[in-house]
Amino acid sequence: MRQLTFRGFVTQYVQSLSLTGTLSLSKLFEEMTTQNARLKAPLFAYAVESGKLHTLLNVCRENQAVFAEYTALYEMLNKNEDVKWSSDDLPPEYQKVWNSFCAVKRQGERDDRVKQLMADKITAIQQEKGLSTYRMCKDLQLNNANVNAWLKNRDPKKIGLDTARAVLRYAERYTPALA
Repeated sequence: MRQLTFRGFVTQYVQSLSLTGTLSLSKLFEEMTTQNARLKAPLFAYAVESGKLHTLLNVCRENQAVFAEYTALYEMLNKNEDVKWSSDDLPPEYQKVWNSFCAVKRQGERDDRVKQLMADKITAIQQEKGLSTYRMCKDLQLNNANVNAWLKNRDPKKIGLDTARAVLRYAERYTPALA
């Protein structure tokens, strides 16, 4: 699986924020100035990361306030090697774009940690209630090999987060049959 890059993220982000789904700088700038101010920081990041900042600056030349802000940010990013997208020197709205990227990029790691915690809890419930992995898989119609790999070998990639939640719910509600 390919790693998400900041450039790829801001491209998708701008496109999803746009009311029309376009990547045209002139259309995005017009939309930003007339009806969608949320585009300002992601649009700048997209232009910088895709190498289209000079085009964006030409498009926004008529709007002095935005042109001055974008130019100042560009100079800050180019002049000082320490100033990056994650820098505290950038205005908060521009830092938010980077923070959103970081949150999306770490989503898989967070999901894996949650699945590991669920596996620990399920294993404890299995021991307490005498519940086999086979019984859970049979009742939930899941692949026994994948659930086993997750619970016994702690391989979080073998199942999805929704499946892990379903197994945990099942284990918590399970009542052993009386002999």
